[in-house]
Amino acid sequence: MSLVLSILSALAWPFLQAFTLFMYFLAFLTVYRAHLNGNLAKAAWVTRAACGVIVGIGWVIDVTFNFTIATLALWEAPRQVTFTQRCSSHLGEPGWRGERCRWVCSQLDLFQEGGHCK
Repeated sequence: MSLVLSILSALAWPFLQAFTLFMYFLAFLTVYRAHLNGNLAKAAWVTRAACGVIVGIGWVIDVTFNFTIATLALWEAPRQVTFTQRCSSHLGEPGWRGERCRWVCSQLDLFQEGGHCK
């Protein structure tokens, strides 16, 4: 039974990490929109500090995802720090990496006005 749980945990870990990264991406977009609208500057310092913590934790999750799960999914050593930078570098490629990265970026672009991947 313990072996089965270990296998299930190992299989679930990449999906859990991807889901967590996506949730932080959505939280980051909310903070970023408030910054662009000038609303973040009007917020109390505690709120701004909490937003900074959200962005910082999200960046750590992004870098961790890029150096672990994305390394396995794209089968290459990372040359960029964040997953978005890595996907953006593959957008023009015709192969399977480019195809995967275009799909990921198409999903992220739905949530950010003007697109996320450049």
